[in-house]
Amino acid sequence: MHYVGLIIHIILIVIVGLSVIRNNNERYWIFIALMFPVIGALVYFLVNGLSSATVSRKSHNFLKVIENIAQPHKSLKDAELDFERAKTANNEISLADALLKEGLFTQALEHYHNVLNGFNKNEPNIMLKLAAAYFANKSFAQSRQTLDDLRLHNPDFNSQEGHLLYAKNLAELQDTAAAKNEFEALINYYLGYSAKVSYAQYLIKFGDKARAHEILTQLLAEAKIADQFVIEINKAALSTAKSLLKTLD
Repeated sequence: MHYVGLIIHIILIVIVGLSVIRNNNERYWIFIALMFPVIGALVYFLVNGLSSATVSRKSHNFLKVIENIAQPHKSLKDAELDFERAKTANNEISLADALLKEGLFTQALEHYHNVLNGFNKNEPNIMLKLAAAYFANKSFAQSRQTLDDLRLHNPDFNSQEGHLLYAKNLAELQDTAAAKNEFEALINYYLGYSAKVSYAQYLIKFGDKARAHEILTQLLAEAKIADQFVIEINKAALSTAKSLLKTLD
């Protein structure tokens, strides 16, 4: 039986290899098939044999995991290549995004600053990305100032993510009262569970465990009656909420 399984694995690898070459698909699929013969072949034909609209969310998530194993820095390399080919503002923003995702904050900040000139000098979405990069770099004062500048130059611009980032900056800067006011306003309209979880985390740091317990309890009660789609996209936040609540009980 061991030999039968080995033969099946070899056949699957050969089939995937021939299909990749014949259809000029990405060569990393061959590596995936070598690492995970059965599952790799299944995902390969599922993704390349069906339209993206018919592939389930879980299949895409699993594919991302496999792709990250095969090419862990593919997004950054692709962004670098695109920017090298054409040094446009959009390509530089994509490169900065990729650098930020890789944890290369200083380089990301440099590219965001490069784009924020001329026509894009006060572009709110780029300014928001810059503020997020400053926050990731633990440059909280600069992040807050960037958000203040954003609001000054773009008074009609609204972003729940920007509001969350502003509240988190206040908390990190130890402006406790102001941070609480921002979070209390934010959690009343923020779509998703991230704001409530972040607020609970900071409340615990502030020593207000009673309010943190109240927020987390309400959040988990909401989750019990939420649609499965909502649960899926908030999975990480829910996991953190449950862990935090355990420390408070």
